[in-house]
Amino acid sequence: MFLGKWYGSGGKLLSGLWLAEKGFGIMGNGLLRINDWTECAKRANWCVQTLAKQCHVSPRTLERHIKRTFGKCPQDWLRDLRMHQAVELLLDDSSVKETALELGYKNQHHFSREFKKHTGHSPSQMQVASRAS
Repeated sequence: MFLGKWYGSGGKLLSGLWLAEKGFGIMGNGLLRINDWTECAKRANWCVQTLAKQCHVSPRTLERHIKRTFGKCPQDWLRDLRMHQAVELLLDDSSVKETALELGYKNQHHFSREFKKHTGHSPSQMQVASRAS
């Protein structure tokens, strides 16, 4: 891996962002090619460090990429993605327990607490409301 400085025409020092946008370096070769971030996040069990390892980058590189691409820090982005998946599963008639297990929660209570904190409604309230409409 090249760790030196990159220079463009006229001896101008090129930034890492410019290089990444042009397809050079780790971010250009790896992170920019990922199409299914949800699947990657699931395989990493919604963990930033594990996701970074899967993508063959440092957690800091992943953090910069997610912030630039999705506008959020990785933890917030993963939580939002996970809760979006939870809503989809609950609306598809998965039970609260099945949804919690599918999304890698060790217990249903922890999932329910996170879900309510994120959405303002409990998972069962979400299911009842979706069935009523």
